[in-house]
Amino acid sequence: MAYSVDMSSTLDDIWATRSADGTFCHKIEIDTSATNLGAALHKVTAIPAGTFIQGVIVYCTTVEGATATIDVGDHTDADTAIDIDGWIDGANLNSLVATSTGQAATTEEYASGKYYPATKDLTITVNNALDAAIFELFIFGRHVDGRVWEYPAS
Repeated sequence: MAYSVDMSSTLDDIWATRSADGTFCHKIEIDTSATNLGAALHKVTAIPAGTFIQGVIVYCTTVEGATATIDVGDHTDADTAIDIDGWIDGANLNSLVATSTGQAATTEEYASGKYYPATKDLTITVNNALDAAIFELFIFGRHVDGRVWEYPAS
């Protein structure tokens, strides 16, 4: 299932889409030529309680044209940093390459996947302002308890 995001809203509803055994692979496209992103932390989606994320991949489909890196990590609902680059540290958006968990300076816990017993936010940290890059964020794993997730409107 593919989703596009303009970063003005989040994609909390994507988590209801999964296979019968709870596995999922969500693809989120982020187009910074449509919505520029400043050098800051940006929430992508809330990770529901009971979710095991096996890994994350960033795939750049259109380069920025200048120095451009992002980190992928997680935060609590109160926006307290857990690990802003726990999934990926320094994905290059000025090269048509894929960067996956474990290729960069990620923590050992994240390189083997991470279980979320409580709701947390998946975030990207833009290290250099972006106005041209288009990239895809793949999140794959399993809803461990098999529940269907419903979220109130943000």
